Amino acid sequence: MYQNLKTIGIVKIFLIEIFILLAFTTYSQEQTKIFCNDKDSTFENLQLFVKDKQIVAIGEATHNSKEFYEFRAKFSSLLIEKDSFKTIALEVGFSEVNKLNEYINSTNNDSIDIVEAIKDMKYWLYQTEEFKDFVNWVKVYNKINNNVITFYGVDVLFLDSTIGLLQSSLKTNNINKYELTLENIKNKYSNFYEVRAYPQKIYFTKKLEEILEYINIEDTTLMNQKTKELNVLRVKQLIYGLNSKKIGNRDYYMCKMLEEYIINNKTKKIIYWAHNDHVINSLKFKSSGYFLKEIYKNNFFTIGQFFLEGYFNAYNEKNMKFERMHVDKDKSLEYDFYSNCTNGYFFTNQSVFDKNYSFYSIGSSYKYGINTYSFVNLKDDFDAVVFYRFINSSNSFKKLF
Repeated sequence: MYQNLKTIGIVKIFLIEIFILLAFTTYSQEQTKIFCNDKDSTFENLQLFVKDKQIVAIGEATHNSKEFYEFRAKFSSLLIEKDSFKTIALEVGFSEVNKLNEYINSTNNDSIDIVEAIKDMKYWLYQTEEFKDFVNWVKVYNKINNNVITFYGVDVLFLDSTIGLLQSSLKTNNINKYELTLENIKNKYSNFYEVRAYPQKIYFTKKLEEILEYINIEDTTLMNQKTKELNVLRVKQLIYGLNSKKIGNRDYYMCKMLEEYIINNKTKKIIYWAHNDHVINSLKFKSSGYFLKEIYKNNFFTIGQFFLEGYFNAYNEKNMKFERMHVDKDKSLEYDFYSNCTNGYFFTNQSVFDKNYSFYSIGSSYKYGINTYSFVNLKDDFDAVVFYRFINSSNSFKKLF
């Protein structure tokens, strides 16, 4: 009897252990499933979820990695084809996309060189084969669909292109009274980083406000309505650029530039490409994503892109040469996501994401041995995220040293 009871007890313990093992396995599979959704299925689900949003922001953890550009291109083309998104806003100055828009709307393939049009954007991060392929796709799409897609620059980093175009436009319309003011601004404030060093910005801001008022009341017989609207945006970018004294203010004015475009063009749907640190919905970062979320609420949707290890192009801070650089996987909190998972796309509205994680966040420059992180709460800061176990550097046509 005792032996039978002992046997029954052993069997019970064995069954309990099996049950615990099965329960643990099931839980682990569910956890893995959260991080490793089926790629194609999730991609389509993501598209269905954002199709009615007004602004869809797509971030990146580095400025020059192949996978980030490929995801943006594929997802943006899907939103353009299926959901009537017509504007791609970029982390680049307003006037720097001028030649790019000429290229995608040109019927003569030889009139504008695409590489030169991209290089004219000043900021090297778009000088990649992946972006070039996307621009060519947009050009073909525009040819078939009557030039409906436009690129728009929201940044206030560089001002010289905008000053040059404004000077040229005013001169063409016989408005020469502000030539000296604009020339002085060009000489002192050619880019964002110089703006912080000059106290005269208050004086020049007032002068620009005078120009803005003049343009707004000027008889359209001197300046047609389209030219007037362009010049208003140019002056506003200069005002915003001059007042971007702090890094946080830069993002505030990026948001303002996007607002100006939406108001002036009555645009319903925009895709916004920028670094994760710009599109994140976080007061801590004082990001454009935070300001846009405050204005557009649930009509703003932000997607972050993160990685575990791999390659990217950036300026090496030790020698300030533009190089192909590499970071290894780090046993930081982000490692939990990748240790047993493949690449995946997923929404962040699950409790597992409701805590702070650290992720690589690398801008235009990087210093070996000093890993740059952003600490984010995925549930609060992003609506969806894309994870890669390994990334490759973009195929840049900027010279690598």
